[in-house]
Amino acid sequence: MNGVTELVDQAAPFFLVVVRLSGIFIVSPLLGSSSILPRSKALLAVGMAAAIYPSLPEHTRFPLDVSLFGLLPLIVLELLIGYVIGTVAALPALGAQMGGQVIGYEMGLSLAQSFNPELETNADVIGQLFFFAGTTLFVISGGVDAMYSVLVATFEMVPPGGFVTGMAPLELYLGSLNAAMELALRISAPVVAIALLSLLAMGFIMKSMPAMNILAVGFAIKILAGFAILIPAAGLLLSLAFELQEDAVMELRRWAATLAEG
Repeated sequence: MNGVTELVDQAAPFFLVVVRLSGIFIVSPLLGSSSILPRSKALLAVGMAAAIYPSLPEHTRFPLDVSLFGLLPLIVLELLIGYVIGTVAALPALGAQMGGQVIGYEMGLSLAQSFNPELETNADVIGQLFFFAGTTLFVISGGVDAMYSVLVATFEMVPPGGFVTGMAPLELYLGSLNAAMELALRISAPVVAIALLSLLAMGFIMKSMPAMNILAVGFAIKILAGFAILIPAAGLLLSLAFELQEDAVMELRRWAATLAEG
């Protein structure tokens, strides 16, 4: 009976570990993909929790003397930790997609959109291309391993059920969101500039030669001009996304370190 009692005492802390791990399966790149079945995500979360829980420090595996209603706030807070980590890790890829959508709009490709099953939204070809490129860079740079290691490190600083609202990384989230917006602007800026110049050139041509129907070839000119600047600059634009991915991982590690002080 003592063994059964010990297992029952460890059920609530283990469940909170599963909940914290489940947060990264909501929005994080690759792990949060809708192509992974919810049952598979749940199985992965339980398996990861089973691998992590025995290695946690002894002081983090204490029985929780709370009722069922008292457990609900703890579940929300534990889910918040994993969700924030997954969101911060996903923002660079989302910023790259936003920049790609601006590029597609300026090139006139936004008229033809397709469904993106990863985000369950419609997006043009350029936007989806940059999104999948950002996700690929996240995997190549070891973002999945880093995200997992940061999440595991949080258990050493904050035991299951020990997270409070004052630890919420609002500054980190807003900073990452601002960096993603800046990435979108930097990615789309070259094509936006060339599209503006092409519009000005077509305006001068229409004024100087009114008989010429420049609008008939205007769309083709914008597409060709956009690709003329996008293809040579693709490597530089992707390097910007790669740098933001690395910065996001570093910021997550810093936040995990500050949890010990909180």
